[in-house]
Amino acid sequence: MQVISDCIRSIKELMDEIASASVQQSEMTLLIETGIKEISAVVQNNSAAAEKSASVSRELSQQARTLNNLISRFRIH
Repeated sequence: MQVISDCIRSIKELMDEIASASVQQSEMTLLIETGIKEISAVVQNNSAAAEKSASVSRELSQQARTLNNLISRFRIH
């Protein structure tokens, strides 16, 4: 009877350890999920900033061409 009791106690301890490990894994999974969401937000912000920068660059290029066209009309004698 003592052997059975010891086995049951051992099984209970193992089940408690498994339950504890499962809780830790769940917490780590949530931390990873949060980190991925934060990284995704940063990537989206960077992407938006890059698109805006490209748009501004195109606009500045157009303005530079316009300015060059206007300046080319003047002649210095």
